[in-house]
Amino acid sequence: MKIKAIYIYLALALWATLLGLSFRLTNFNTTGIAMILVFLTIILAIGGLLLRISHMRIQDFWAKVLYAIGFGLGFFLFINLLAMICGLTLGQLVFANSFFILVLFILSLWEDRREMYEINFTFIKNKTIGEWALIIVSISFGILAVLGVNSQAEKLVGDGGFHLAILEKVVTSKNLAADNLGVTKNATANIVYGFPVWHIFLGFLSKVLNTGIFTVYIRVILPVVILVLIVNFALIKIVFKNRFGAFAGFLAFNIYFLSAGAYFLLVPARSPDSLARILLLPLILGLTVYYLYQAKDKKYLQVILIAILAIILGLIHFTQLIDYVLILGVFALLSLIFNRKKEIFIKLGWLGLALFGLIVPYLFIFQFENFRQFFANNALAFRADTFTNKSFHDLGNFYLYTVFTLPLVVLFGQKNKRLVFLLAIPLTLMLVSWETFHLRVIFL
Repeated sequence: MKIKAIYIYLALALWATLLGLSFRLTNFNTTGIAMILVFLTIILAIGGLLLRISHMRIQDFWAKVLYAIGFGLGFFLFINLLAMICGLTLGQLVFANSFFILVLFILSLWEDRREMYEINFTFIKNKTIGEWALIIVSISFGILAVLGVNSQAEKLVGDGGFHLAILEKVVTSKNLAADNLGVTKNATANIVYGFPVWHIFLGFLSKVLNTGIFTVYIRVILPVVILVLIVNFALIKIVFKNRFGAFAGFLAFNIYFLSAGAYFLLVPARSPDSLARILLLPLILGLTVYYLYQAKDKKYLQVILIAILAIILGLIHFTQLIDYVLILGVFALLSLIFNRKKEIFIKLGWLGLALFGLIVPYLFIFQFENFRQFFANNALAFRADTFTNKSFHDLGNFYLYTVFTLPLVVLFGQKNKRLVFLLAIPLTLMLVSWETFHLRVIFL
């Protein structure tokens, strides 16, 4: 079945119009369904438009999903950073976003004005009974996650009161300059919560939905959880390649969060630190795995996107940026043992150069003193001559994941080199754990 691309763009425009009218004419804007539809529409639509304009040829479906999400989130959070630097008002930001969205829509439409898209449903027929069973179980877990989180959405865990206070400043301050959004007027930009670009995005959503910030903060957890499930499944699928291994990993992911109390650990995902840890970091890791092992085209654009997302990750919660850089370092060391392909180290070098070029100026211009105190305080808490013997039952999840990952690498590492990257993640988490090296808790 073939369809002209222009009809898809017209359908998207009609969908956006209908959503806007429903918000103005009814009370639909205060519901969780409205938040899900608006959030996913603007992120995936903008991400899809940018992916089309970039001409990046991504063959893997789940990698394409990650790039669409990465482009979408990166677009809005980067614009929010520029709004802070330029001191725009929230109203001016809404206008700027609307203008850029319209420009992207027109550019993408112009690119596709003569294109024909083929919609193929043969993949439905090619699924086995076992595959359909796994798909149904996975979707059921996803629905259960959304329902479980929705039932606990009003619990302001993860410093909810603090983030609501910042969100209040976003919608009431005369502009979005960092000085107006700080906790106190005389406080310098904190190295952890220095740039509240996520809070500004929530403020933008409150204007789009024409509703209050408390409703936005409560409801936004629903689409965030959906993205968390999609991103983590895509990461697992890209690493394992095998669909059954991916489904097994995704089910293990869901069972862990379900056993921890009806997905209670996902409720704080709307807070910047949890958002960075559960959504943005896995998103960047998934893009990194694809870039290192599969990218054949437009590699420089992929490096730029990953680097920008990594910097935004650091602006939202700096410690996750440290985690990401350390994961790359540990992966480089593991590659010397398990996979000495020259191409891997070349790609790592370009990615490291991009990160270095963006991180160092930021730290030395804006955060040098905070950065120095951060590591100085951790150095004071470091006690390298103190060792604690622990039994297997006393080990934390980081240690257990590392132990369970090692056999996978030994047995299948030669066949699937991506498992080496998988091993680097729990090893890094173990290395930065304050339980191991007696670092301050803030280092996590």
